[in-house]
Amino acid sequence: MVPIEHPKVRRVLWDLWRQAKQQHPEPVEAWSALTDDAERTALYIAARGHGEFVDVSWDEALEICAAAHVSTVGSYGPDRIAGFGPAPADSLVSQAAGSRYLALTGGVQLSYCDWDADVPPGFAQAFGEQADTPESTDMENAGFLLLWGAVPSPTFLDEAPYREQRIMAVFDEHRQAQPVQETLPIRSGEDAALAMAMGHVILKEFFVDKQTPYFFEYAKTYTDLPFLVMLEERDGAHVPSRFLTAADLGDETDQAAWQLLVFDRASVAPVVPN
Repeated sequence: MVPIEHPKVRRVLWDLWRQAKQQHPEPVEAWSALTDDAERTALYIAARGHGEFVDVSWDEALEICAAAHVSTVGSYGPDRIAGFGPAPADSLVSQAAGSRYLALTGGVQLSYCDWDADVPPGFAQAFGEQADTPESTDMENAGFLLLWGAVPSPTFLDEAPYREQRIMAVFDEHRQAQPVQETLPIRSGEDAALAMAMGHVILKEFFVDKQTPYFFEYAKTYTDLPFLVMLEERDGAHVPSRFLTAADLGDETDQAAWQLLVFDRASVAPVVPN
């Protein structure tokens, strides 16, 4: 066992992997033995973030990655593997290969922009699109602008009042926010609560209380809203848990564990779409 105070802290995972391989020559068994050991797992997790690397061959690196993936899928299911590739503009082959791998294995495809942290993954997960939004110049056609987390160029904001655009900003103050008519100040960490509250109002007024045709058809066709969700009892109430899959209804085929279901009005039963 390598103590965390070891001067070569960067080798912790590598040394633990070598030890596990000596005890379990089969790679998947070795990785499972390593991660099932709470003490060993704590050691290599604590060694992360030191910014140092160990030179290994491609065969060794791929063996660890493959063993980790197979072990994780076997223990927790394919939807516990999440990944993202580089932007297509940087490497279309690499991006497509990674996306195809996740699609075939049942993994979770995150936004490719997560690798440089400039687009939230919720967009792609909810709408099935990746950054297929209008360019910034299309903001000139909006009647209401909500600035949140980013501010357009000062020139654009200076011209907004002449276009009779109303502007609200979600922040305390900003040197580029002079044309803003209203400010919604929030404290650090309150973004998620504010976004959830906005989503609640939209869903309640346009979907629950009154089904607005445009909103209803768009949500049904292009978002993950129609997928059935399991409920679990917590503190005397039922709260949403995870998506219902075909495997939950007794389907034993290979793909059932990650096939999501919708409710089919024609057959009055849950079905796998398409």
